[in-house]
Amino acid sequence: MTDLGYAQLGIRKPLLKGKGSFLHQFYQYRVHDHFKHLGYSAEIEGRADDKNVDVLVTHPTTGECIAVEVELNVETNDDFLENVVKDLSANRVGSLLCLVEHPESAERVSSRAKAAGIEVDGTRFKVGLLRDYLGEEKE
Repeated sequence: MTDLGYAQLGIRKPLLKGKGSFLHQFYQYRVHDHFKHLGYSAEIEGRADDKNVDVLVTHPTTGECIAVEVELNVETNDDFLENVVKDLSANRVGSLLCLVEHPESAERVSSRAKAAGIEVDGTRFKVGLLRDYLGEEKE
């Protein structure tokens, strides 16, 4: 909704901290909420060295730090690889989770990462589907 739309309804526009498109910000908040529900601390646009990470997740007892990157345009853009390399080189980050919308996108990210010498092992670097990180955990 635009600023004018909020004004016409007489309500305040919610503050979105994330950068990028509304859809990207929406996904950041949903992923943030997913990890918070699991008991982690999560920060949107958290700092890892000199890099902002889409969602920075920290385990409450071990302190393990996971960088989560939400990548929406991997079919048309290779800039995601720059994010992956920077996140993995940050001292604070123990592992990286790259979330994409479609299985084909996951294949593209995995193959591009392997070509760049990044091992997609599920431990240090993992590619996942956004749909698996958007809702509360099923009990």
